[in-house]
Amino acid sequence: MKPETRKIIIWSLANKINEYVREKALFSGGCCYSAYLLADIFTKLGIKYRTVLFQEYENANEHDFNNAINSGMCSHVAIEVNVGLKRVIIGDYSGIMRWYEMWPIKHTIRRYKDITPKMLFAAYSWNEWNDTYDTANNKYLKKDLYDIVNQFVPIAA
Repeated sequence: MKPETRKIIIWSLANKINEYVREKALFSGGCCYSAYLLADIFTKLGIKYRTVLFQEYENANEHDFNNAINSGMCSHVAIEVNVGLKRVIIGDYSGIMRWYEMWPIKHTIRRYKDITPKMLFAAYSWNEWNDTYDTANNKYLKKDLYDIVNQFVPIAA
């Protein structure tokens, strides 16, 4: 895939995620599902990514992804990719950062390599998340993200 096409796909996916963050409260209960979808898409496209966990203090030194995400002390899950020379966490997480500022909870942001889409889906399925986000939106989010990619490179959902 050409570098310019790769950039367009990544920024288009990021914009769609941000739309869901603003309009549907995606990052209030759906961040792990969106991370799963992005990881699946990037895996199919051969784009390397890192899984990013925003961890609260009691869990800040947890280096094992499964322990960290299943501890109940994970505030946010995201996907990070390189766009040119810049590392980009996909999705506007400023709301999470404002929350950390309002409630002075010690936290860390830890990056994990080699976390598969299957691992993210399992984490989404087996944990309790904020219920502000309406999970009925998941099917639309999935369709919207895959529609973006399929404009450039056909992949199966």
